[in-house]
Amino acid sequence: MIPPSLSFPGSIIWTIPGLSLEKSWNYWLRNWLWKVFVFRKLRFHSRGLLFAGILVFIIDSSMTSPSDIDFWASRYRDKSTPWDKGGPHPELLLRLSEGAPELSPPPGGRALVPGCGRGWDAIALAKSGWEVLAVDIVQELEKDLSPTLSQLGGEFRQGNALESQTDAFELIFDHTFFCALPPGNRADWGRMVKNCLAPGGFLVSIVFPVNRPLDEGGPPWRMTLDDVKASLEGFPLGFLECSPVRERSPERAWDEQWAVFRAPCL
Repeated sequence: MIPPSLSFPGSIIWTIPGLSLEKSWNYWLRNWLWKVFVFRKLRFHSRGLLFAGILVFIIDSSMTSPSDIDFWASRYRDKSTPWDKGGPHPELLLRLSEGAPELSPPPGGRALVPGCGRGWDAIALAKSGWEVLAVDIVQELEKDLSPTLSQLGGEFRQGNALESQTDAFELIFDHTFFCALPPGNRADWGRMVKNCLAPGGFLVSIVFPVNRPLDEGGPPWRMTLDDVKASLEGFPLGFLECSPVRERSPERAWDEQWAVFRAPCL
């Protein structure tokens, strides 16, 4: 076990030669409990299993507590963002160039990009004619992303995308947002889609990391098409496609798929 080099309320810094990684306490506890409760199959008394399950639920539900906001913000400040590849996803660019139906904006078409990060995908969609709302929990992203999106007719909004209220978007584009959420929050993701997708609108999700071992936990948590479908249970979306990406994101260790759903038209 790697010893903590420094600890203080709310976080731990683990030191590996040449690497310092800071994470909030509830991240580490949540990850450990998830492995113990779901994957390790330790011989707990039934009450112990119930207690562990309740703790997982409570800690998963605290994903947007101040300590988690600080954690994600610190990752950007420290430039420790391996999910950020410095540009739009290559598959998104390819399909935009091909005029994919799910990415073709109708007149006045609005797109929601939850968990947008530095906004590479949001900017690409805005350049293709979408009126984009990009949402992220990290306030510090606004100073760089907001001016660029504004020039393209879009908007950056700081906040928890899972709390988005009923609105009408013809496209919801998910890339590294679903997989960053603890599995206990996936139903909230599904409610976000239900609240925000317009009739006839498209949900596009880059399903990743498809083949990450379950016992590695996350984030990114393993994500499959079945996981996406389960989060959308009760919402009658039509399933259109799920296929391996033709243009992979560079230096990603796990497989990626392109999934498309469509809301029924009125």
